Amino acid sequence: MTRKVSDADLAAFVAAARETTQLDLGHDEIGQRYARVFNRDPSDHSGRHVFCFIDLTNGNVLRPDSWKRPNLKVRNSIQGNIYDDQRGCGLMRAGEDRLWRSPEARS
Repeated sequence: MTRKVSDADLAAFVAAARETTQLDLGHDEIGQRYARVFNRDPSDHSGRHVFCFIDLTNGNVLRPDSWKRPNLKVRNSIQGNIYDDQRGCGLMRAGEDRLWRSPEARS
């Protein structure tokens, strides 16, 4: 699998998403294919919630299914691409309603 997304492009996406949503976003890589973008929330007991995943082979921004994987089963799982005009932030909703939380954290 060939990685086409550079570290600089990934950092630029996270910076653009941080500006769009006003969340304290960070990222880490999961395996060879995906990068996880998460919100660091010190006021919450768990501390981090998934914001989205980036497919490192093509730059697609994917909705999260869980902490460990993107949701590839729904038709609208691709939210944009980090190489488009809006840096993949065109469909992003601002704020907390964008984050995936485990069922335990929702209640």
